[in-house]
Amino acid sequence: MKPYLYEIPLILIDQGLDTFIIQKLELKTNGNTIDRWLSILEILKNPTQATEIAIVGKYIAHQSA
Repeated sequence: MKPYLYEIPLILIDQGLDTFIIQKLELKTNGNTIDRWLSILEILKNPTQATEIAIVGKYIAHQSA
């Protein structure tokens, strides 16, 4: 199964890319974790409301459509 777009940073973290970049660029961190990102991901994966999206077809018969 393909990862959800917002799960890609988690995959990169699992592979150690975050630590590698921090070390190579000699960045200072404040020790924050990815807890906030995980909570956002949870909301995106389990929405409590639905949204309807409509597509207007005015030019649907146009050659470039």
